[in-house]
Amino acid sequence: MPLFVRLPEAQVRRLDDHVSRSGRSKQEVVGQLLAASMEQVEAHGLGPASSPTAATGLPLVHTVDEVAAILRVDAEEVASRVESGDLPARRFGDGWRIGHDALVHWLGESDVRRTAGFRRAD
Repeated sequence: MPLFVRLPEAQVRRLDDHVSRSGRSKQEVVGQLLAASMEQVEAHGLGPASSPTAATGLPLVHTVDEVAAILRVDAEEVASRVESGDLPARRFGDGWRIGHDALVHWLGESDVRRTAGFRRAD
């Protein structure tokens, strides 16, 4: 049965790179990823109402430094985006917290202005 999914461009590039390096088909790679994810969901008894991040074991909330590492940019760039309101976050004490699901949603937005201006951290 066919399944069609729209993915963010960065994820498509990563998938294409992995497929070309591994010599496996996209169908095989995606099928194995879905099977592994479903096994993890079922093993932890997570139902449909659970957060996708809970099923993967990723933190549900990140600091500015953690988001910078995930995005491979400078922490100052992330803090600037958060303080301008471009990147959704909540202030706790002296720091910011960014929800993982909100970060993934923000990354998937098609607005080109959102991806312009980040400097890569080396």
